[in-house]
Amino acid sequence: MLVAILSFISFSLFGTASPVYACSCIPPSSPQESLASARAVFMGTVTSIEHNSNGYEVSFNVEKTWKGISGSTVTITTPRDSAACGFAFTAGEKYIVYADGEENLSTSICSRTHLLAENDPDLLALGDGIVLPPQGSDVPTGTPNVSAETPHGTSTPLYIFLALLVLGIIYRITRFYKKSA
Repeated sequence: MLVAILSFISFSLFGTASPVYACSCIPPSSPQESLASARAVFMGTVTSIEHNSNGYEVSFNVEKTWKGISGSTVTITTPRDSAACGFAFTAGEKYIVYADGEENLSTSICSRTHLLAENDPDLLALGDGIVLPPQGSDVPTGTPNVSAETPHGTSTPLYIFLALLVLGIIYRITRFYKKSA
């Protein structure tokens, strides 16, 4: 019986395993170094998130720019999920974006791109920048958050829980039979 239970656990944990990919980043440089190496740096509010074959196209109303942006709107790309270093943007939220790219601007979780915080240290480090006039106040609401999780990422905690549960049951059964003998 113990062999059957261990076989079940092994199959449950390893039999349905899917390939795992990971994004590997070095810690981002300082705001000044990131500004110098980026193609564009701006602060803006996400107005839309569109799925495409390579990931997501994220549109912004630009409020302030430090480099590479001259208009009050811009669209950048980011990979589909965190395994490909994709950044999870949320419509209606304000971000400081550090973007690169030859033809199209793009960003990732490896850059300094982040949700704007109160007293954001990057704002202090980057300085005044150029304030752009607002494009409009029609920021869509209710647009779903683009998740950076892979579809298989949510099943791992379930497998761990089930394995621990089965191991606990095996432990109790073996203790019971040892006391009986």
